[in-house]
Amino acid sequence: MVYPVTQLTATQTETMIQLSWTASADTAIIGYNVYQADSLSGIFQKLNISILASTTFTDSLPSLLPGNMYMVRAIKSEVTPSGSYLNMSEGIFISKPLVTTFTFTGNGMWSSSGHWINNLKPPTTLPAGFTIIIDPVQGGECVLDIPQHIATGSNITIVTGKTFRLSEDLFIH
Repeated sequence: MVYPVTQLTATQTETMIQLSWTASADTAIIGYNVYQADSLSGIFQKLNISILASTTFTDSLPSLLPGNMYMVRAIKSEVTPSGSYLNMSEGIFISKPLVTTFTFTGNGMWSSSGHWINNLKPPTTLPAGFTIIIDPVQGGECVLDIPQHIATGSNITIVTGKTFRLSEDLFIH
């Protein structure tokens, strides 16, 4: 038996999911594999190309489906009289649906993460399937202070009666 990882967490940063976990308590662990599926009963696909030595992984292309699931397994090198092999722990799971709508609710600069719901601001190029909503506080404004690209298939909405000021370029593709 191989002891699994513990304390698996998932955090979204822009359009990426950052996973981190506490290392397996087992000896001779050579690393970890990370898997993703669109649901707990779905087909899990390995995301890392080679065995991970660290206890973090960033999924730069997470699923947009609401049941997004991750699994991490520890890998141990085992030696027996008949040979050696890699033995994996049971999988530890976490669900992390991707937030695809970024909402500005503050007053001031676009680049300040504190002006966005959950401090989650959009990437400089908003990919297809994602949405930005501009809804500053009453009497406030949203000031675009960094260049922003809105890719084909993504959306930006300015709530009626709200102020959106451009001090940098907005590119709508």
